[in-house]
Amino acid sequence: SDPGACRDLAASLAEGLRLHLTEIRRRVPGARPVLQLDEPSLTAVLRGQVRTASGYRTHSAVDRQTVEATLREVAGVHEGGPVVVHSCAPDVPFALLRRAGVAGVSFDFSLLT
Repeated sequence: SDPGACRDLAASLAEGLRLHLTEIRRRVPGARPVLQLDEPSLTAVLRGQVRTASGYRTHSAVDRQTVEATLREVAGVHEGGPVVVHSCAPDVPFALLRRAGVAGVSFDFSLLT
């Protein structure tokens, strides 16, 4: 619900992933890691269905372009390496994920309609 805090959190995640991937490559020369981002609440975020801490309300939906740009920023830290997003929620936004630059999507096949 706080756009500035959301940007800061995404930037912190991206930097942490960048450092982690650098450390993996240092420790395992020749390694080609796959970065998997677990996003079980992605659909709920886009629909404004994430409950507040009290549980009495829901947070407003986050703009699709903002979500896409944030995922692109986080996925971009892998610098050409494959990024896979996992979501076990129904109605995974495949087009948004493709535009964000992910190489693959892991999802619950039984939820396809």
